[in-house]
Amino acid sequence: MFGLLILSYLMSIPDRKPHLDDAWLSEHSYWLLNHGVAQTKLMTGIADGENRLVLHHKLFTLQGAAVIFLFGYSLQWLKSVGLLYLLLTVLLIYANRRHKKLFYNEFAAFLCVLLLWLHPLVFEFSFVFRPETMLMFFGLVSFLLLQRSADQDDSRMPAWLSGLVAGIAFATHLNGSVAIAAGFLFLVFRRQFKLAALFALGAITTATIYFYDFGGLSDFGLWYRQLTFIPSGDDQSNGIFWKFLMNIFNEHERYFHSPKEIVFTLLILLSLVFLWKKQRHNYPVLLQYTFWLVLSMSIIALNKTSKYLILLLPYFSMILSNVLTDSELMRKKTLRISLISLLAIFILTSFIYNFITATEKYDPQLNRNITAKLAGAQARNMTVMAPMMFVFDEMSQYQKIISLMSINERLKIDSTLKSVGLLDKLSGEGIDMLLLNDHYIDKLDFGDFAPGDQVHGFELIYKQPDLMAWRKFAPDLIKTDEKLPTDQHIGIFYYGSAFSY
Repeated sequence: MFGLLILSYLMSIPDRKPHLDDAWLSEHSYWLLNHGVAQTKLMTGIADGENRLVLHHKLFTLQGAAVIFLFGYSLQWLKSVGLLYLLLTVLLIYANRRHKKLFYNEFAAFLCVLLLWLHPLVFEFSFVFRPETMLMFFGLVSFLLLQRSADQDDSRMPAWLSGLVAGIAFATHLNGSVAIAAGFLFLVFRRQFKLAALFALGAITTATIYFYDFGGLSDFGLWYRQLTFIPSGDDQSNGIFWKFLMNIFNEHERYFHSPKEIVFTLLILLSLVFLWKKQRHNYPVLLQYTFWLVLSMSIIALNKTSKYLILLLPYFSMILSNVLTDSELMRKKTLRISLISLLAIFILTSFIYNFITATEKYDPQLNRNITAKLAGAQARNMTVMAPMMFVFDEMSQYQKIISLMSINERLKIDSTLKSVGLLDKLSGEGIDMLLLNDHYIDKLDFGDFAPGDQVHGFELIYKQPDLMAWRKFAPDLIKTDEKLPTDQHIGIFYYGSAFSY
């Protein structure tokens, strides 16, 4: 099965389709490298991020800038950052395979790697330009240092180093605060107060890296404005601290989001019941730390997206692999039948999700053809609004690309940004061309227009169910009746453009 997993993963790498965040987050790195500050032209109009963005994943953004400097604005190389940290995590687990307070035996460590890599969240997001696998790695390093601290008589140095690494996780992504909270609470509730203080000191030291691009106190105001505007349109009238307090009651949404999360969650719950009753004394640090990590995640991580579970999956995989390889536990018929049945469902579900991920590809030439036919040589002087993934590989073809996702955010405060109202607004914002896929044609109420319609200085120059193009009216507009493909099938693979996902 491991061979099939690796084969399917390798099959997924070439031309893997871009994730929304590949575009969104890599753009921060692109402008940091080229303008010296992180910016988001794609999200123009959102909390001044097009001029300066202080809310970004600092160490991750810096890594992305280094990748772009070395390899150019390459989707595949940017995606490879996540894979690097997955491989480092696997090596870390392998290096600790003989640790009896982590693994029942060496096979349990192998099984842990298999379960971790097989999980659809890891299979997908380990090759997405997002910081989750980087967080997973640094979180695991911090935990292993705490485990070493618990194993040693003179445990001050490992505790301090654990805090340093947890602070690096925070500087990578704000969700790294979960590793800081979990490590600190773990030590406090073990009544190791001096170690908790050392851990906190280490965490504070490296967490300050996050604020490296703050020029003064006013930047904290900008950071808070971007933090509370960009992620959601949720009501903040009761205050952000009340939201943190009540956050725990919706945590089930993360674990029961879809079949890929539900089956694994049931596996972990069943494993914990039996492991806690029979083997809790063998894995005290693992179980206690996992508890504090889960609790911290439920309070701190406001967004209930399931991809944040990646930070927790190494510990869940350890727990599950220890139960599956414990011969004494597996003698229990009820546990064995229940666990193996759920495991079989998890494996089947995972391979289905992973097969879909492996066969959905991306062909940037489709985007290039759309640009050539609808904008031509004029594109380099144009500002275009299009689906976010249009930046691959059209970033250098236009003067500026703004994502339609920015309209999603602006709609939360201005409901008129649809149809005629949107064209009216864009006419005063310097937009030269508007490209819509079928999702936005429907969402923004553009379905009733016909080619040749002129509205607020724009003319509809192309219309198909999967692509609509509006351009600023001019006598020499490029027009075409040719069907511009936005996707194609080649064998089992589906190749799409920015307009097909």
